[in-house]
Amino acid sequence: MAQPVGDHIIQRLSASGVRTIYLAEHELSVALAERVLLPAVRRDPSVTVVADGFSCREQLRQLASVRGRHLAELLATVPTLA
Repeated sequence: MAQPVGDHIIQRLSASGVRTIYLAEHELSVALAERVLLPAVRRDPSVTVVADGFSCREQLRQLASVRGRHLAELLATVPTLA
């Protein structure tokens, strides 16, 4: 089992159950998002962001107050050609 960074451990639900994320991994994820994605959605909060993963949508919500949309949601709004 990997050792936590300090006492900072985050529990996250995933498809396979509860996953333990150590703070260093969370910090890396936030740092990567802050490079391009988060500044872009903060500049234009009305933009539609496709994020199929639950954790991706949750990170968008928590860090930028933006609702990520699953591709299936967007496809459901497209009119069909019948």
